[in-house]
Amino acid sequence: MDWYSWLSKSSLEPSLVYEYGLAFAHNELEEEDIAYFNHEFLQSMGISIAKHRLEILKLARKEKGATTPRPVSRLLFAIKRTKRSLAKYLRNLGSW
Repeated sequence: MDWYSWLSKSSLEPSLVYEYGLAFAHNELEEEDIAYFNHEFLQSMGISIAKHRLEILKLARKEKGATTPRPVSRLLFAIKRTKRSLAKYLRNLGSW
């Protein structure tokens, strides 16, 4: 996902768009994850200013309105995340 382009649709300053876009990319977030954004999640990623979180959540709400996850897609999303986590765990386990 091109987080910079997505965040550029918000009213955030370009330097913040770049910083937050990097944070999203470093945390391996994908477009499907937008539906699960909330204040606590964004704050845990280091977005400490409430107004910035609100701007991101407004953008997410617009995006979410266009692509509300259905139960089946949520299940597939959970399976995909579990598979990725398990693969990462096994790689780390194998490096011992």
